[in-house]
Amino acid sequence: MIAIVSRRGRGISAQVASLLGIMGFLGSGCGEVGDQSLEGATAEVAPIVVTTAPAVRQSVERSIEVVGTLLGWEEVTIGSKQTGRVIAVKHDVGDRVNPGDPLVELDPVDARFAVEESRSRLLGELVKLGISSDVADRFTSQYGISEAILENDEVIQIIRNTPPVKQAQATLELAEIRLNRQRQLASRSAGTVQELQDAESEVRVAEAALDNAILTARTVIANALSTYVAMEQATEVLREMTIEAPRPSVLPPGVETIEALQYAISQRYVAEGQFLRPGDPVYDLVLEHPLRLRANVPERFGARVSEGQAVELRVASYPDTTFRGTISRINPRIDPVSRTFEVEAEVANEELILRPGSFAKARIVTQREDDATLVPIEAVVRFAGVVKLFVLDPESEGERVNEVQVRTGVQSGEMIEILGGLPEGAVVITSGQTRLADGSAVVPREDLNSEGTEEGETALPESQDTR
Repeated sequence: MIAIVSRRGRGISAQVASLLGIMGFLGSGCGEVGDQSLEGATAEVAPIVVTTAPAVRQSVERSIEVVGTLLGWEEVTIGSKQTGRVIAVKHDVGDRVNPGDPLVELDPVDARFAVEESRSRLLGELVKLGISSDVADRFTSQYGISEAILENDEVIQIIRNTPPVKQAQATLELAEIRLNRQRQLASRSAGTVQELQDAESEVRVAEAALDNAILTARTVIANALSTYVAMEQATEVLREMTIEAPRPSVLPPGVETIEALQYAISQRYVAEGQFLRPGDPVYDLVLEHPLRLRANVPERFGARVSEGQAVELRVASYPDTTFRGTISRINPRIDPVSRTFEVEAEVANEELILRPGSFAKARIVTQREDDATLVPIEAVVRFAGVVKLFVLDPESEGERVNEVQVRTGVQSGEMIEILGGLPEGAVVITSGQTRLADGSAVVPREDLNSEGTEEGETALPESQDTR
């Protein structure tokens, strides 16, 4: 027994001495066993059974995951422009209407009386001018409501043909005849100066009467135009007593004709007998095709998002269905609170499956890589911030592995992209990595199965005793 004295304590010294004593006893008294242990210590380590998979080349899509809300292409609240009592409600929530379809009717009695009154006053003015309403409509459609209509040759002729103007013209012509007769008499000294002066005065009075008649006729035309405008206004008020679905000036993308456009009624605010004033809401309408997806993207992805990129989205009501859209607008402003910016995507909804207001999980495809390297996810080992793979060493004919540090990219199903450090045609280890190190000996499980070794056994070298 060898005595060992340690400054750290006598207990540890005693344990070490005991261990050395046991080893000496085994070496001296059990020679055969000692020889076998020495032989096992120098034997080669058994290869580790692993599973493998080849790295594959395929296309992948780099994307950004976001969440957002689906909105109608247009959402509008229809209101009343006129005052009146509701006498008919044509539709309710859930109905779909086309542009121009009647929605609500107001009592039109007062508006109809206003139209008839303005029409009768217009006819009275047209009678003074001696023209029909058709002629008046032709003039207004050709020249509009402006002074140009009074300068037209045809209108001037109409003015001269009015009875007051014709009467004044005849009076003027008679006064001019008398004036000429008095001048002839005065030239022969047959008439008096007073008679000549009276004749001249009659001509001036007749000229003034003619100008007044023409001015009156022009005033009648101006009054007729004013009455015409009042009648048009009253007619428009009568038309607006029926509230209709709007007609958009620009059709949404994917809608070819106005007839193919449909609004869905999402809210109703009126009932029969209700009294409406200008501005009171009637219905909420929404365009369901296409829809707008609005989502917030983190600021750090600003350089990767652009208009025209594809978007894939899912909603809770159809979890197994992927809907597709396209980025159509990007808000240039970044929210200083959330540090995100808003993007808008156009999403087709021809079958009206998606509903405005739905929550959606979306994936913005920012880049497509046609020749990417992918390996099974279980082949990647992550430890202490290091990402690595174990790859069969081709120089050892697949009997040993090399440790390769890599960077990972996007995940595609059960495969993950390797961005760098993986050699061409590599075969990676997919199980047993926890027992591996760089240069470890391995044997693929497929090789063992082909040689009759049961799955799960450890291969042993031929020189090792298997007893």
